[in-house]
Amino acid sequence: MTRSYYVYVGREHAGNLGVGIERSVWGWRSSALDLSGGDARRVARSMRAGIT
Repeated sequence: MTRSYYVYVGREHAGNLGVGIERSVWGWRSSALDLSGGDARRVARSMRAGIT
């Protein structure tokens, strides 16, 4: 099974997208991951780098 994830980046933070891609890293504020009853945190923990 192939999974895809999308990250919205507003114009004022577009520079962060370039840094994240360049360094192969991304992160979220803890408060954002606590939304949706913690489901966002579960999904973030399940993400893995690479192409399957």
